Amino acid sequence: ESRIPPAPSSAPTATATLAPAKGAPVVVALVVDQLAAWEAAERFDDLPKTGGFARLRREGTYARDMRYAHAVTETAAGHSSLFTGSPPYRSGIVANELVDPKTRERVSSLLDPGAHVVTAQGATDEEGIALPGLEVDTIADVLRKRRPHATIVARSLQDHGAVFAGGRHQAASLWYDPARDAFVTSSAFEPAFPSWARFLDTAALEKMRETPWTLLDPVFVSSHARQADAQPGESDVFGFGKTFPHSFQSAKKPTKAFRASPRADEAVLRLAEAALDQRRPSEPMLLGVSLSGFGTAGMVGTSRDG
Repeated sequence: ESRIPPAPSSAPTATATLAPAKGAPVVVALVVDQLAAWEAAERFDDLPKTGGFARLRREGTYARDMRYAHAVTETAAGHSSLFTGSPPYRSGIVANELVDPKTRERVSSLLDPGAHVVTAQGATDEEGIALPGLEVDTIADVLRKRRPHATIVARSLQDHGAVFAGGRHQAASLWYDPARDAFVTSSAFEPAFPSWARFLDTAALEKMRETPWTLLDPVFVSSHARQADAQPGESDVFGFGKTFPHSFQSAKKPTKAFRASPRADEAVLRLAEAALDQRRPSEPMLLGVSLSGFGTAGMVGTSRDG
């Protein structure tokens, strides 16, 4: 391991702006799907000299040569490895999907007939997910055993990205369901949908899609982009358009287009912020946040139909 290339010395120091910590520790695990470390590192010099990334460059440790101990780098295998420290052959989580021996159809590797999908309106009859195949403890499992009253919260656009951060036991593990256009959970983790997360309902998500996704700083992008917006072979996934601005209103599948945009990650972060208000100051908190918008856009960018 080696230090991330340092930011210029003119950048403000963290100690000058951060207030001292109070109460029990809060540990935040932030995952950005499909954002390779080398891809971030080669763009560090283009980023602002202040803010979050500048702080990472000052204080972070960067692994320049990290090798996976497993071949399938899907969401389930990756997140289970991250939150258990065990490769798939030990954890039992080898892929996002498995083949149902009865129907011969591909199904989620986490489906459990004893669990049901839980929405803000209540539990449903739809089969939910759990961690029946997980053969080792997660960080959250160990924390729950040692500190039963700890606050454990996990947020993601994908169920596979949330549940391993939340662990087997009761935790506020939520993920986005594009078919319902709402965040949901499973009865395996929560008997009822958290009341404090109800503010981000379908109406609120629709509100977030009223404005097209456009560039925040067109001048910066035009001066730093390494290729034109539209490229040969690029597909119009979900009818979202090939160039900026991308309109959710004109998309063929607006909820799936939403999941491939920064607005969806913004929704995850809003839920994460709300979760911080639920912590008990005397107990530790584990907050798992998985941002999947970047990965979803990369995954479907060359797909015919998403």
